[in-house]
Amino acid sequence: MRDRIVKFFSGLYGTSGKELGGLIVLGALIISGIVVVNWVDDYTTLGYQNYQADREVLDSLIATMEEKTEPETRPIPLNYFLFNPNSSKLEELISLGLDSVIAARIIKYRNKGGVYRQKSDLKKIYGLSANQYNTLHDYIDLPDQIINSTASVQQPELTRTNRVVPVAKEESLPIFDINLADTSMLQSIRGIGTVLAQRIVSFRGKLGGYVALNQLYQVYHLDSTVVDRLKKVSIIAPNFTPNKIQINMDKVEEIASHPYITWNQAKLLIAYRAQHGAFSTTKDLTEVYSFDEQLVQKISPYITFASE
Repeated sequence: MRDRIVKFFSGLYGTSGKELGGLIVLGALIISGIVVVNWVDDYTTLGYQNYQADREVLDSLIATMEEKTEPETRPIPLNYFLFNPNSSKLEELISLGLDSVIAARIIKYRNKGGVYRQKSDLKKIYGLSANQYNTLHDYIDLPDQIINSTASVQQPELTRTNRVVPVAKEESLPIFDINLADTSMLQSIRGIGTVLAQRIVSFRGKLGGYVALNQLYQVYHLDSTVVDRLKKVSIIAPNFTPNKIQINMDKVEEIASHPYITWNQAKLLIAYRAQHGAFSTTKDLTEVYSFDEQLVQKISPYITFASE
């Protein structure tokens, strides 16, 4: 029987008996492999039940990816500055964080003849929240209250609507030392609120003290007109000596803490001092890269060459 089957397939496919036997063995191996693979797949798949854990891991990865991309969509922090609602442009009001509609209402109010005489007048604008008003309060270049008196007035100033607005004469203020004034004294100047007063004091501390009143123009977001008012009532004592950097002793962190010297410049000073020895005069500082005569003159009041 077997011989007949072999002869039948050999005649059908034109193969020898050995070749036919090999094909049969190969076919058996292929069928066995398919059976084994299916069995292994079914066995391993039925035993896996941890789908919830996989889902939690996937959710965690997605959340991590969203956190990494979130800073790109965050709004840019606002930079507040002193402004007068009687003259500020639409773009300036929007840059303070106001909605474009509310900013337009502020301008529309004054275009109809309205005048903002004190800070609280801004509350008249429909839609301006109490939180927004409180945030902007210290930056509104208007008095907190109108002084009702029969005092003489200065020359009237014109608003953008060409309406004459009388400007009340400022009360005379006592002269004070800018290096001794506290924030309360500074806030007696029109246009200086708690934030700007703190910045004046903070910058004074970083400098080591003001050696010239023109340094007030360097205070962040302190308007030049406010500085002019401040200069009229402040002085610097003739014998005032600022806190100084010990240029031959201080470390890089101490030197770089001064507003006029960057971190890289401080490192260059330290490196030059290590290579060439102690500095003797301000002229020696000009030998350091990036320290030109203008910068050296600017920092000279704050430097001492004492080595002890």
